[in-house]
Amino acid sequence: MASMGAAFASDDTRRMERFFAVLSALTGVLRAREGRKEVFLFTDGFAINPEAVYRNPNPRRRTDDLLRTAREASSARVILNPVSTLGLSPR
Repeated sequence: MASMGAAFASDDTRRMERFFAVLSALTGVLRAREGRKEVFLFTDGFAINPEAVYRNPNPRRRTDDLLRTAREASSARVILNPVSTLGLSPR
């Protein structure tokens, strides 16, 4: 059971790393454009500490990645607008 939790935590961590890499790349592209830019992120979110969710004994918080991405966006005059999709039903 513990190995399954570690595998799920690893998958979630890789998904978050890809998410932050995409945001960094997008910020880099938008940096070259003049003025203020806005990006709307439609998501149901993710656990900032997936290891704890799956009771992995070696948790690693991902707040550093989140803060780094937010700083990059801010310095490029990019506003990140998260929009929660939890509770929305597809029609």
